[in-house]
Amino acid sequence: MLSAGHFVEPILVAEIHYREISHDAILRHPSFRGIRADIPPTAVHLPDNS
Repeated sequence: MLSAGHFVEPILVAEIHYREISHDAILRHPSFRGIRADIPPTAVHLPDNS
């Protein structure tokens, strides 16, 4: 049985490299580069997709 989602507050920031973002905001060819302890989660936002 599937349960409903559980939303949480972000506490970690990960650095992700990717080739591009699709029109549906999906990363293409993403790769994890590490955790960024020097950036608070509140300072992170999606890049402009223009």
